[in-house]
Amino acid sequence: MSIYQSPSLETLPVEILYHICNFLDPKTILTSFRYTCRRLKKIINNYNNYILDFKEASPSYFKRVCYLIDPRQVKSLTLSHQKKYFDQTLLFNSWFGIKKFTQLRSLTLIAIKESRLRDILKHINISSLISFSLGIEEYKEWNDKLTATYLNSVLIRANLQKLVLNIRPDRIGNIKWNYGQTIKYLEIGVSIDFNQISVILHCNPQ
Repeated sequence: MSIYQSPSLETLPVEILYHICNFLDPKTILTSFRYTCRRLKKIINNYNNYILDFKEASPSYFKRVCYLIDPRQVKSLTLSHQKKYFDQTLLFNSWFGIKKFTQLRSLTLIAIKESRLRDILKHINISSLISFSLGIEEYKEWNDKLTATYLNSVLIRANLQKLVLNIRPDRIGNIKWNYGQTIKYLEIGVSIDFNQISVILHCNPQ
């Protein structure tokens, strides 16, 4: 006669445990869920679907997660320049080495300083991105051409399916759009002229 064994973290399949992790925030996974048992700790060490959304994160939460996380296991990253608390983009550069986010699929930058764009992108494996969202709040005139250069690098090297730009029209005007790009969803949060729209649509047939 078989003996019924109730499901537990010791017996659940790895796929189900990973599915549970998809509904937990990174700090809970890394500081609580991971230490439930030895088996779970080993499984979590191989979990590579972290979504880091720091849009409204406190400085303590931000620092704690950055200290614990392996950037190679991060799938999505959202950073913002919070005037009320701190500049996440500045602190971000002090935590991670160059190109540590090797598996990143989505990058969202909210209201950042234009001068920070290069420093953030140097940590990213651009070719892995399929979604990129950029919002700039503080501009520097000497960054006029540089911002376009960085965005051109993203457009050329990444296989983007989604692109969101909330930047000044003159910055968009300096972007070189190449025919045959893979973008399927495009959102531009400022007014641009009809000629620019025509070029963008021509270069993005999807």
